[in-house]
Amino acid sequence: MASPTGSSQPSTAEQYTIVDIGGQRNKKHIPTSAAFDKGPLIDTTASLVLNSKKTKRLEKQQLRKKQHRQGSKQTATNLLDLPAELLYEILVWFRPSDVLVLLRTSRSVRGFIRQYEDSIVRGIIRRRYQVLSRCFPLPVSVSRLGDDVQSILLNKKRQDALHFHKVPYQHIRPQDVLKVCSCTWCIVCWNNLCMVLDFSHFQKYLSKQQPIPMIPRGEFPLWNIRLTEHNASIVGKAIHRPMLYAAILQKHLQSIVDTLTRKHVIRREIKSASGKWITTKDTFLRPVYKTRPYQVTDAEVELGSDFFLERAGKPSYEFPFHRDNYYNIEAYVPNRKWSKEEERWLYYDGTQHERDVALAVKMFGDRSANNESGVRMAKAAVIAREENGLPSNSNTNNVEK
Repeated sequence: MASPTGSSQPSTAEQYTIVDIGGQRNKKHIPTSAAFDKGPLIDTTASLVLNSKKTKRLEKQQLRKKQHRQGSKQTATNLLDLPAELLYEILVWFRPSDVLVLLRTSRSVRGFIRQYEDSIVRGIIRRRYQVLSRCFPLPVSVSRLGDDVQSILLNKKRQDALHFHKVPYQHIRPQDVLKVCSCTWCIVCWNNLCMVLDFSHFQKYLSKQQPIPMIPRGEFPLWNIRLTEHNASIVGKAIHRPMLYAAILQKHLQSIVDTLTRKHVIRREIKSASGKWITTKDTFLRPVYKTRPYQVTDAEVELGSDFFLERAGKPSYEFPFHRDNYYNIEAYVPNRKWSKEEERWLYYDGTQHERDVALAVKMFGDRSANNESGVRMAKAAVIAREENGLPSNSNTNNVEK
């Protein structure tokens, strides 16, 4: 090609360098096996720690909501899952017989009831047996008395002087003077509680209008020996087991209710053509009392409490010394009298045991010793009795001093 100036010099050629990059740009890099020889990759990336007041408030709110949701879903699957206060409020509404059955369910329930037995019994008596607990106090155990008082009570001269109170009743076994206090008050308390159990045993005969088995004088049948020993063992255990004492009160309340609401089976009689009355096979039930003593109602019977005994009624001054007396008992509620002026029942105070022990110390104790020590020991025994949860004989209301 000729230049514009007309010269014939050749033009300079453009030079390029071609480099082979090994394929397309979008082609993925495939690592070789040599890249894995150094071990697996570890991600060391950590989240940033948020540290601010607002973040802490949000975390607390979320935790509170989570705990509330979990708490609302939890339900009590066991009796012991309930709080102790709530479980106590439930048990005090039980009858003593129901609590004794509950003791046999499991070890955990038994342990809880044993631990709070004194408080539970006080609650049950306060709701159901306020009257009977004052009329049937417990005798005092000898272990709660001092050694000096025990030796005085077991004095041979004093034991011989108590022969009048140790009449061998057929339906009552005398207490063991080595285990139960032998003062006059404790002897009366023992006899009353044993009589309550014996009277409850023969309710089935009275309800069916069947005669109670009578024992001839001088005979000691085996069934009667076993019955009196069984009743005495229950009363002996009740001195140390408040729940058994409440069960005795429950039995006597049931005996009173059965007596007041009892109905007898009466056979109908028709007059024949000849003018004679003929007894037929048709029967009907007739209440024993046209007007129930103490004006007890069916609702009060279902309630299972002795509050109706606070009304006016027949006093119980005589002790049923024989089973023949069971036929005439309406409601045996001793150790109280009716005040016509105040129109309410007056109960004996809780110092009778102290006075009897003090009298025994004064009469049979060492004359040179200070007799006040025996009185202090007797008072300490009563205080220890109350501290151990046993129902007290004392009463701030309706007290006869």
